[in-house]
Amino acid sequence: IHKKSGHPFKSMKAEMSENILNCRLDAEKKYALHSMLERMEMRSLVCHGSFTPEKVIAGEGGNFVTGWSRTLCGEPLADAALTYLLFKLKGEHTAAKEYLELYCKMSNSSKEEIIRWIPL
Repeated sequence: IHKKSGHPFKSMKAEMSENILNCRLDAEKKYALHSMLERMEMRSLVCHGSFTPEKVIAGEGGNFVTGWSRTLCGEPLADAALTYLLFKLKGEHTAAKEYLELYCKMSNSSKEEIIRWIPL
């Protein structure tokens, strides 16, 4: 998923910026999040936007990922952080840990590189 160019999909950075602007935080916290977003490196690769294992269909021809309505052009590490967070919010802590470890191994990324995206 995270190896293809994300153009012409909506910018993940723009979406994150909109989400910060529209969230129910005070101006100081919004400013801090916007500042953090500006400092983060953002590639332009295809990101699912709401990936969970339930969206994988296994078939004879291989595995297929469904649910692409939130597809974005952006940073795969941020996309992985969202999936990790979705596991945690559902109380699936073991699955979250296993997902993070597997993603790090497959992407040659560190846990820290992914976790730092969670506030955004």
